[in-house]
Amino acid sequence: MKKELNVKRMCLSPILMGLSVMLMAVGVSGLQAGPKFLENEVIDVIHGLTSPLGVVVSANSKYIYVTERFGNTLAVIDASTHQIIDNAIFAGTEPAGVVLTPNGKTIYVASQGGPAGWATSDLILVQDFFNSEPNFGLAVSPNGKSLYVASDSGPGVISVYDTAGAGKFVNNIVVGNAPIDVAFTPNGKTAYVTNSSDGSVSVIDVKTNSVTGSPITGLNEPFGINITPNGDTAYVLNADSVGVIDTKTNLVTSSIDLSPDGDGTGYFMGMTPDGKYLYVPVVKSGSKGSLVVISTVTNMEIVQSPVAQLGDAPAAVAISPDGKHAYVTDVVDGTVTVIAISGD
Repeated sequence: MKKELNVKRMCLSPILMGLSVMLMAVGVSGLQAGPKFLENEVIDVIHGLTSPLGVVVSANSKYIYVTERFGNTLAVIDASTHQIIDNAIFAGTEPAGVVLTPNGKTIYVASQGGPAGWATSDLILVQDFFNSEPNFGLAVSPNGKSLYVASDSGPGVISVYDTAGAGKFVNNIVVGNAPIDVAFTPNGKTAYVTNSSDGSVSVIDVKTNSVTGSPITGLNEPFGINITPNGDTAYVLNADSVGVIDTKTNLVTSSIDLSPDGDGTGYFMGMTPDGKYLYVPVVKSGSKGSLVVISTVTNMEIVQSPVAQLGDAPAAVAISPDGKHAYVTDVVDGTVTVIAISGD
C-alpha cells in the first residue's frame, strides 16, 4: 500500500507486536439507550492465535472465522466451546478482510497476493484470484454473484470477480487512493468504498461497475464501513471518529467523536443484525483497548461501565447473525474476546 498506515492504527505497528499481553477491565456493560436496556458481558477470551485481524461468523452462528495477519492463516473456531478447530489453513500473505457469501457456502479472504475462497463445508480451496497488489477489505454482493476487493493499484481500484464456478476476474474500478474496505447496500445496487489516503468514500453503481458522482469527502483516514439493513445510512470508521453518511444524498451528516475514548481506532466495526447498534474497536497509546457501542437511532455513544476485557489493540468486531454474541479480535494480544449480548 502506497501510504503507510497511521501509527494510531496500532494494530499493525511492528512496535506493538512486542507489547506485553495483559487484559484489563474496560466498559461495555450496563448499556442504556432510551427506555430500552442492552447488556454486553465478556464471557470468554480465546487465546492461541497469531495476530488475529478480520473476523466473521457463520450464518448459523456456529463457527467463527478469523484471519491471522502475521501467521498467514485462516482460523476456524467453534462458537459453542470457543475452541480452535483449525488455525493452519494457509490464506496468503498477511490476510486481512474475511467475508461469507450470503448462502454461507463460501468464505473469502483478502491478502497481499489477492483474494481466495474456501468451501465452508470442508475448507477446501475452491477459488484463487491472484493479483500483485495489496488487498485489505472485501465484500460479496447481496445476490452472491460478485466479489469486490479493495486493491491498492495505481490510484487504487476495486477488483471485481465473478463468484460462479471456479470464479474469474471481471474488471477493475478505479477509486481513490489506498482503498481499504467496501460495503454493498442491501438492495445490491450500490457499493461504497473507503479511500484511506484521500479521506473520502467512492460510490459505485453495481449494474455498470463504475464510479458514480463525486467522492464523499469530510472523513479522516476512513477504514471499515457498515451499512444499516434498511440501506439509509453508512457508518465509516475514521482514525478518531465514526462518520455518518446519508445514502440518499451521499453526504456526511454527522461525526461521532471517539477521541474521549482513545487516540486511535481499529479497522472493522460490527453492527447488530437489526441495525440498532454499532460496535467500534478503539485503541489508546500506553493503555488497553476498549469497545465503544453506538446507538444508530441517536448516533450517540451509549454510557458504559467497566466490565469488558480487551487487550492492547482491538482490531475488528463481528456480531453473530443471531445477534447474541460479539467477537473482538486483538492483533497484538493474539486473542478473540467473546461478549454475550442480551436485552433490548
